[in-house]
Amino acid sequence: MNNQTPARIAMMQYFSSPKTACFKGRPRTTLPGTLDKDIKLAHKQQKEHSPLQLLPKQLKTAEDIMEIEKLASNRSLWRSIVANMYVLEPPKMMQRPHSHGKQ
Repeated sequence: MNNQTPARIAMMQYFSSPKTACFKGRPRTTLPGTLDKDIKLAHKQQKEHSPLQLLPKQLKTAEDIMEIEKLASNRSLWRSIVANMYVLEPPKMMQRPHSHGKQ
């Protein structure tokens, strides 16, 4: 990926900024945070000799992003990684309580 792409610039800024700010309320949902959870879950669910073993164990630093970019530059390898990645649990915001009453 080109170093001047807006997505790359945003990810590098995200990981280079200090995380000392404390906000009240629910933690913010960010793309890097969601990707980190997905990568960790994929590692827990992976099978032996899976291409997922090539992914970093977490997404916490700019180096982790660069490692993923390197893997993604090999298109066939990246497709294999994505094809082996699945999430068993839907996101919490997608789970809706069932209404049992009549309307």
